Amino acid sequence: MDSDTENRKHPRPAADGDGAWSTGGGADAAADATTGTPGAARGPFGRIVAGALALLLFGAALMFSLLLFGVVLCLGALAWGYLWWKTRHARRTLYRQAAAGQRTAPPPEGRIIEGEVIRSTRAPDEPPR
Repeated sequence: MDSDTENRKHPRPAADGDGAWSTGGGADAAADATTGTPGAARGPFGRIVAGALALLLFGAALMFSLLLFGVVLCLGALAWGYLWWKTRHARRTLYRQAAAGQRTAPPPEGRIIEGEVIRSTRAPDEPPR
């Protein structure tokens, strides 16, 4: 089967803009005639090379993602340390105020009942509803 017959069976969009569809020709037709489909690995050696390249690409992507994760983790730790350092005086002041407030105010005496207080807005001389 020649390349002209193959290109008529599977038309592609035109790259040069002469129409909506092209029947091929030129360098693409020669590539299709020798390799079948452009970019396809033919034979066992081509498949081994393609598999090795895929593994190398996957490994590179994994290393890049780990590097990016490490950088983000380090930047987050630096930001947390910066905020912790800048707020140390405020934290120390709050701890001192809390400690001083506990020593000066004695605990309330008597009965403590926890709950909600419902306040009535009616006047004392108004009859209940």
